[in-house]
Formats: sequence, structure tokens, C-alpha cells
Amino acid sequence: MSELELNEKLVLARSELFALRQQVKSRQLEKTHLVKKARREVARLLTQQNKAGK
Repeated sequence: MSELELNEKLVLARSELFALRQQVKSRQLEKTHLVKKARREVARLLTQQNKAGK
């Protein structure tokens, strides 16, 4: 995966995580496990980005 693709996916994952957190705060999200899943996805992408950068 290229660096540009990683950056794009990371931006999308972070925006999704932000939206999920907002829904949790306003009590609109019933499936709260999605926040954990999104957090882990961001972490995976950051790990891939760090490995590619070294």
C-alpha cells in the first residue's frame, strides 16, 4: 500500500472515529463496540505508516 493510500485511509478512519464518539456522547449509538473497532483500525494504520516510514 502506498503512503498516499495509507494517509487517505487514516483520515477516513479518524473521521469515522470522531463521528462515532459524537454519537456516543449524544446517546445515538447503540453499538458502542464500533468505537473500539474504529480505534483499533486507526492504530493499525498508524503502525503500517510507521513501518513504511522506517
